[in-house]
Amino acid sequence: MRRYLVIAGMSIAMAGCASWPDKLRLCFSDEPLISPTSAGEVKAVEYVKRRVGENCRPASVECNLQLRHGDNGNIEVIVSRAMVSGDPPKCTRLEGGFETYVFSTEGKYIQVVLGL
Repeated sequence: MRRYLVIAGMSIAMAGCASWPDKLRLCFSDEPLISPTSAGEVKAVEYVKRRVGENCRPASVECNLQLRHGDNGNIEVIVSRAMVSGDPPKCTRLEGGFETYVFSTEGKYIQVVLGL
């Protein structure tokens, strides 16, 4: 019995940490959804979603991911943030509210570059 409680607790904790918030896209509706095609891209996008998912959960924050290839074929995942406020909702893109995560072509994390 005790073992089942531990397994259930770990499952709930892992699901909560790894989930990416599904929200309406009010602030980034004009930008295309990302669609990783290679195994390295999938790995990179999942890493970024786990890393920033907690910051994107509040109803007042909306996040967007962009996927592109940088120098030397590296994979870049760009995270942008915006605040949603008011009724009707109004979006304000955050200055410095973006960062670029850089990965190798295999999806290994290299560095993060903060936006200004």
